[in-house]
Amino acid sequence: MEKATEVSLVIGTSEDLSTADDSAKAMNRVVVTKEEKVMEKEDEDTTFDGGFVKVEKEGIDTKYDDDDEKADKQVLETSVADITSNAAKSKEKCDELEEKLKVSDALLSQALSKNSALEQKLETLEGFSKEVAELKSALIVAEEERKNSTREMEEYQETSQSKLEKAEEKLNVSAEKERELSKNLKSAEERLEKQAREIDEASARSIELETFHKHSELRIQKAVEDFSSRDTEAKSLAEKSKDLEERLRLHEEKLAEASAHSFSLKEDLDQSSLENELLVDTNNQLKIKIQELEGFLDFEKDTTARQAEEANELITMLKSHDNLIEEHKRQVLEASGVSDTRKTELEEALSKLMTFEATIIELEKENGSLAEVNLKLNQELANHGSETSDFQVKLSALETEKDQASKELQAAKTAIEDLTNKLTSEGERLRSQISSLAEENNQVNEIYQSTKNELVKLQEQLQVEKSKSDASVTEIKKLSAVAAEKSVLESNFEEVEKQLKKVEAQLKQEVEKVAEMTSKLQEHEHKASDRDVQHEQALLLHRELQASHTVISEEKEAVSQKRSELEATLKKSQEELETKKIMIRELEQKVQLADAKSKVTESIGEEVKSRDIDLSFVTPKQSKSMNKSDASPSVSSSTRNVTIQKTETSHLMTLKIVLGVALVSVIIGIILGKRY
Repeated sequence: MEKATEVSLVIGTSEDLSTADDSAKAMNRVVVTKEEKVMEKEDEDTTFDGGFVKVEKEGIDTKYDDDDEKADKQVLETSVADITSNAAKSKEKCDELEEKLKVSDALLSQALSKNSALEQKLETLEGFSKEVAELKSALIVAEEERKNSTREMEEYQETSQSKLEKAEEKLNVSAEKERELSKNLKSAEERLEKQAREIDEASARSIELETFHKHSELRIQKAVEDFSSRDTEAKSLAEKSKDLEERLRLHEEKLAEASAHSFSLKEDLDQSSLENELLVDTNNQLKIKIQELEGFLDFEKDTTARQAEEANELITMLKSHDNLIEEHKRQVLEASGVSDTRKTELEEALSKLMTFEATIIELEKENGSLAEVNLKLNQELANHGSETSDFQVKLSALETEKDQASKELQAAKTAIEDLTNKLTSEGERLRSQISSLAEENNQVNEIYQSTKNELVKLQEQLQVEKSKSDASVTEIKKLSAVAAEKSVLESNFEEVEKQLKKVEAQLKQEVEKVAEMTSKLQEHEHKASDRDVQHEQALLLHRELQASHTVISEEKEAVSQKRSELEATLKKSQEELETKKIMIRELEQKVQLADAKSKVTESIGEEVKSRDIDLSFVTPKQSKSMNKSDASPSVSSSTRNVTIQKTETSHLMTLKIVLGVALVSVIIGIILGKRY
């Protein structure tokens, strides 16, 4: 509807312009005709004046001719007709001017309505500016909230970084302490391995294994307690991670709300920008209309100026006519009435012209006021244009700040995700370490049980060997009573030495196996303890330090206990060596007695030369020579030889075992004596 009214106004103004052009042309033509008629009248008046003067000069005797009177009457009639026609034309012009004034009044009313519409639009613009100010305040509040959230996130990151740095420092300190402890443990392990390799006696080994079993049980209990504490710590860490996840969710929700709020603000700003564009378009249209009105006003000014010039010309012409009329009054008494009527008409025309001049002045004033209003509107439009440019600049700045805030939020989100990933990876790593430690503890328990079973078997074997040694001692006593021949004893002694060497090799192998098992157990224990220590260091460094101090004190106590046990074992081994030396001396004495008895029996056999005695006390060499010489031995001698050989072999085995144990104990005593 507004566009239709604007088009009709433009069309109306163009038609008014065309009518104004036509009226101006007609006025110019009328003015030209008026000027020509006035010139003719002046010529006629001059001729008339000359004749009238001549009549006055000639006096009363002169008389008018009839022709002259008729001519004068015709001239007067023509002049009256011209005056009436001029008055009618002036009335028409006045009517046209009144119509133009009405049109100008309508245009002024339209301009006033447009001004009211512009004022309403300005009020809407002010309301829009208020809304924009409110949006700015809301954006400022949102920016403050975003800054607060970013500050909180930065503080949280700084605290987390400081905690991580402290944890890294603690881990470095714990790593150094672990290295020192590992060095000390390695040195202790080397010493213990040397001591374990040196220790070969079953009794000392069983005692050490029992103590080791006790320590391992205590450590297993500690490990179980540590695992339980670690489980609780893992649960607490899981709860903390859940709390952190909830906090992250809250922060994400806040960020989503802020982003939604910013998005709504952006939409509002887009709408305001669109409205600004529409207002700019309307302002441009108003500018165009104002320019058209200014052109129309300029044209009207030109027309009014022309009309004023014409009115001035008419006034001058009327003044000249007044002068001529006064002269005609003096000259023509008959034309006085006509001149009076003309004067009244002219006065009316003058009054109308004065009113027209007043209206023209008022129109000029109104045009000036309209020009001022137009200037104000142009200034307001310029101000609004500057405000729109400022709004656009502010919008661009807000968009850049929003982009920066979104980038910072994305960076904070990535940092939070990295921290969560690190926490999850650390939790998984701790869980995997806990599971691996549990598996290693199970393996250590299995190895411990297997070693315990092997130790039980070794103890059983030692008991069997002890029983065998006891049986061998009894058999040696029997052999000492039965043995008679030196050569048999010497050969048996050589075989016993060989068997003793074999037994020594077997015992060394068994000792090495036991040492390897103990070293493996110690390695597994150290691995488990190291992993426990590492795990505890990762979670609670202070407890780890205390645990390490307690472990060191326990290890010192264990080392001191082992030293005391080794000293006790050394004393026992020395005592056993002394007893075994005494036993060896007794055995040597018994062997010497047996040699003496064999010599006695040999001398008796040579004298008596009895076959039974020779068979019973025959040597292997003599038996071979006897077998060569005597082709048919008796059955009784063969059975006796078999029984003697069986008894000799059993006695030799017992002697070998006893001598092997004695030699091993002697070697251990020598080694321990060198070491301590």
